[in-house]
Amino acid sequence: YQAEFIPFVFAAAVFGIKRLLTLKSSVVKPAIAFMLVAFSAMSIALSGFIPELPQRHLEPIASYRGYAVLCRAMLDRVPAGASVISTFEFLPKLSGRTNLYSLHHVYIGHYTLSDRPYPIPENIDWLLINTLDRNTFGGAFYRVDSYTNLQQLLASASWTNEFHSANLLAFRRLPDTPPQEPDLCRPVTREQLPARLANMTIATGTVQNIELKGFTTSNDGLFDFYWERLDDQPLDYLFFVRLFDHEREVGRFVLAPGHRIWPPPSWKPGDLVKDRHRLPLENIADPTQLRLEGQLIPINRP
Repeated sequence: YQAEFIPFVFAAAVFGIKRLLTLKSSVVKPAIAFMLVAFSAMSIALSGFIPELPQRHLEPIASYRGYAVLCRAMLDRVPAGASVISTFEFLPKLSGRTNLYSLHHVYIGHYTLSDRPYPIPENIDWLLINTLDRNTFGGAFYRVDSYTNLQQLLASASWTNEFHSANLLAFRRLPDTPPQEPDLCRPVTREQLPARLANMTIATGTVQNIELKGFTTSNDGLFDFYWERLDDQPLDYLFFVRLFDHEREVGRFVLAPGHRIWPPPSWKPGDLVKDRHRLPLENIADPTQLRLEGQLIPINRP
């Protein structure tokens, strides 16, 4: 969207600087240099690039082996005539549809470069999410409370989870069915914690207000992570995971606790939360014997 303004801004800047350089003054050229430096610094600050730096080094990890194949498998499930709302990454591959919407509008709650509220599209058939899509959840689009808009979208209909692999999610709307959210993240009691939790090591950071109590696995790649929120700071995280079968590393992933829809800021202090993810692992003899090394990466500050 900003690209629409670039030709006009660029042309205005070129001719404006050219005009200033024609002025005979000893302060003009230093003033131009100062304005260019100040404009560059302000642009970097407003772009959201600096807050994203802790996440940037995780991007190669997020593109795990077989990621492109999984993306294609998810997109192939969407019928040609279906109406879709999706994160940025998948929009080009879904082009040509009559009803195709970008999820970032719903996520931020208003139109781009406007304060006008963005109404939730009606009769959406499919919802596609890459929870690591920076053009939807990163930079200037990120707000710690924007998850409420995604919750409102899911509360408007009944959805079934048609595809789930690491950071990829596809939901299909069930017509003529009372509204019901997918069961991917929900509070549990201490009595509901499994008696045996898998082996794990979590690197602790300087700012951390959720704690992983443990996780369970199953033969079909389901991982249930059990989190506890420790205080009322509205902190949000990505979760960097490395999995080992004995001493052999079998996978590394970057996950969003709560799938961006039910993130840690939406949990109450003292809550125990069961957070379900499906990870694409191959050639694992006994998933229950996997060892996890993880690290929480803060994506906002109090």
